[in-house]
Amino acid sequence: MNQYTGTGKQAVCGADLTGRTGITKRMFAFCALLIVAAICALPDLSYAFQQKDLDKLLATGECKWCDLRKADLSGSKLQGAQLAGAVLSNANLTGADLTGADLTGAVLSGADLTGADLTGAYMRSAYFYGANLSGANLSKTTLDKANLKDAELSGVILSGASLSGTIWRNGSKCLEGSAGECMGDPARRGGTDKGFAF
Repeated sequence: MNQYTGTGKQAVCGADLTGRTGITKRMFAFCALLIVAAICALPDLSYAFQQKDLDKLLATGECKWCDLRKADLSGSKLQGAQLAGAVLSNANLTGADLTGADLTGAVLSGADLTGADLTGAYMRSAYFYGANLSGANLSKTTLDKANLKDAELSGVILSGASLSGTIWRNGSKCLEGSAGECMGDPARRGGTDKGFAF
């Protein structure tokens, strides 16, 4: 709090700054410079993929815990890719070949996997909230404890898929031992969701 004492002296928070204004201005300029430098040094906050992560995936087929948000991987050949824990939110994976891929704990919320082939992929605890899986092949996949809430599943192939404890698109939890279809809690039966019993 600045106060004018009437004697030509200025006090800041009770400290007398007479004769120190040159130092104070330089300190202020230095602090402002540090703040600008810190802002410039921050990583890109646009919430898009990291190019180094995308390059690593395409070169090696392995990118665990990578940031691939909004990456365009449509039609990519990623058989057996190691993507455990990767963030693929809002990524374009239409028509991608992810057969046998490891997507354990991966985040695919809002991703477009229309027509993707995920046959035999391991996706335990993966997060597909609001993802589009229309026409995707998920046969023989492991989707145990995955979250498919609000995902689009029209035309999806689930033959032989393990769905124990999976959160289904309507928020219901699949019973342990669900395979090929999500068997819901008997207490909540009475309707079906695209041919899946609830």
